[in-house]
Formats: sequence, C-alpha cells, structure tokens
Amino acid sequence: PSSNSPILSENVQSLAYNANEKILYIGTGAGLMTYRDSDTEGGTYTDRENEGKDITYGSMKGWTTYFSYNNISDIEESENSIYCIADGAMIIINKVSESIEPQSKLTGLNGSSIVAARYNKQNKKTLLLYQDGLIDIRMDDGEINNMPDLFLKIRMTPSEFYSTYSYKNNVYICSQLGIICVDMKRHEIAETYALQDNGKDVIVRRVCVNGDSIYAATETQIYSASLKDNLVDYTHWNKMTLPSTGDIKNFGCTGDGIYLHIRSKLYHYSQGKWTPVMS
Repeated sequence: PSSNSPILSENVQSLAYNANEKILYIGTGAGLMTYRDSDTEGGTYTDRENEGKDITYGSMKGWTTYFSYNNISDIEESENSIYCIADGAMIIINKVSESIEPQSKLTGLNGSSIVAARYNKQNKKTLLLYQDGLIDIRMDDGEINNMPDLFLKIRMTPSEFYSTYSYKNNVYICSQLGIICVDMKRHEIAETYALQDNGKDVIVRRVCVNGDSIYAATETQIYSASLKDNLVDYTHWNKMTLPSTGDIKNFGCTGDGIYLHIRSKLYHYSQGKWTPVMS
C-alpha cells in the first residue's frame, strides 16, 4: 500500500467482491476494510471506531474500516450479509445498515471455532464449517440447522480442512478425507470423493467447476472429471498436463475457463490449452 493508503501493512488474508454494488471487502491481520467504488474524484474513508470522522485520501474513494476484529481469514457474501471469520469467531455485517452482528452459541451457533463459511446461492443458505467437523446450515432469515454427520465421521480420526466451494445444489469441502459433497437442500453428506494416484490417497486442497467438468487441485497436480460420471470411482478422475511443475499457489474457475498460479506465473486454460496470462 502507498503512504496515503488506509490499508495497514499487515498481510491481506482474504478478499470478496460485490460486482453489483462495486464493493471490495478486504480481510487483513488488523481487521476488515471495505472499498466502495464511485464516480467521484477524491474520496473519504470512515473509521467505524471513530464515528463521524471522515478522512480524505487523495483519489482513493469510499474506504470503511472495522478494526475491532483481527485476522479476517475468510469473507463470504450472501444476498443480505457479509460473513467474516476472525480467529475462529464469526461476525455478520448487514449489507444495508452496515451494522455488525457478532455470532456465538448465544445467537444459535452450535460450535465455537469456525474455519470456513460458504454461501449456496441456489438454496439461499450458508454452510458454516467448524474445526472439529461440525456443520451449521444458516438460512438467510437467521435460522440455523445443525448437521453432525461429518463431525461423527471424523471424531476418531481428526481431519484438516483446506477450502470450500459452492456449485448448484452442493457445497464441496476439501479435506484429508477427500472431497466431501454436502447437499444443501437435504442438509446431508451426499458423497465423498477419495482420489488416488498409484494406489496412494491424494489430498485435494481446492476444487472448482467449469462447464460440465469438475477440477481438483493438490499441491502440485490438477485432476479433472465429468460431472456426469460416478465421481466416487477414482478411475474417472484424470490427471491434467500442466504448463509448469512446482507448487500450485492458487487455482480457480470462471466462466471463461480455469486460472492457475504456479511458479510465479498465471495461466489460463480453455479448449484444452494452457496460455500464459502474466508473470
């Protein structure tokens, strides 16, 4: 950040963007910041800990800070709210009033250390994943249903969780157990996909869907499969040829294909071909 930026030097830990409202949500080690784009020259940011004090930052526009909650590791947007995970706790920001609602067992949560929140647009529900495998399904109206299936499955064999991904009716959880597919309509674990390579289990860290295919990224490889196939059968998952070797830094799907960050380069995959985007 520049010397006149309200962003502090702490690492940015998470990002979310509301394209309709043109608002960028930035989770940092010091707390949450929002940046609202506008058509005006110059601008201000409002410090929520010192109400009424707007500070001008040259050509920078619409900054708002929420520094009462540190280490914002995950940000997820629903239709009406912004979910922020901070050191295992969760706060919800109302998108209309911008009020902050701290969440706990007193407000209906069934666990105490949240590692991820993922909104499922099709069912208008948010999956809350706890460190011990417990899952809460939160409706847009605030009602919370508990789903203990995963917790009961892993309580004797603790598992690490890496990421979550929402697609159509499901939320996919990447863990040491494999890819866990949660049916957000029925509130149940639909399937678990355990990938293998030469007879050894493969740990999937990220998953995404593009077209009629699902992609799963490990530390160094990407596997693909057709959504029409039986994904429980690991033989349907095929290892892709990547444009470079090394640790995968990031990976995701958009409407125009797949993006891969590896060895300090960004690649785009479409129509069976990898193309470098930038170094």
